[in-house]
Amino acid sequence: MSLAVFFKGILLIIAGLSHNYGLTPKDIKTVYHGQFFETMVLIWAVATRIVAMTLSTFHVIVMVALDFPQHISPAIFETLCPYPSTSIDTLRDLTTTFVLGVFVMVLASLLRGWCFHTLGRLFTYRVAVTSNHILVTSGPYAYVRHPSYTGVFMMLASAAFTYLLSHGNYIGERGIGFTPWKWLIYYWVICVAYSVISLRKRGASRRRVDESDVRRRVAEIQGKGPV
Repeated sequence: MSLAVFFKGILLIIAGLSHNYGLTPKDIKTVYHGQFFETMVLIWAVATRIVAMTLSTFHVIVMVALDFPQHISPAIFETLCPYPSTSIDTLRDLTTTFVLGVFVMVLASLLRGWCFHTLGRLFTYRVAVTSNHILVTSGPYAYVRHPSYTGVFMMLASAAFTYLLSHGNYIGERGIGFTPWKWLIYYWVICVAYSVISLRKRGASRRRVDESDVRRRVAEIQGKGPV
């Protein structure tokens, strides 16, 4: 196995795991209300995690098959690459775009993990203020108003660079556009575009809710009078 294939395989697995980690908060609530995006976000999160990890895994398998054709069944290669392009060998290339995509993916997942840890039980996909809600100003929230959304934007952009735009990506080289699996990729792209639009609206909603909660708490304190 060449050194480039080894390192690219490691980076692909890291990208897939980082993508999963960044979209998997701990102890997430299962009741959602409000915007349509909020009711569909779990389905989208699960689907995009499966797509990213599947693309990483299949890409690694095909690279190994190209390097060791005598040890990999031709049936496996034909299944994973039914319509290979004439530049199929570029799957093994390490490009700047690919490395940059993986690097940003890791940073985004770490930022999201930092948000999960900082918010703890307060993290939810639903824009709401609970009875025990507090205004968090520590961790990444000391520097950015919505660091979790920033992390999602970074993950979406890095996933596009890693899996769609980098030279020698699995989607382009395996001929997926000639298979029924193309609809899964179309679904993924549509979900990403919809998420970008919805997150911008969600950020505005979250800001209005937070500001309303702060005003309410200030009014409560003022109503109590001097201590």
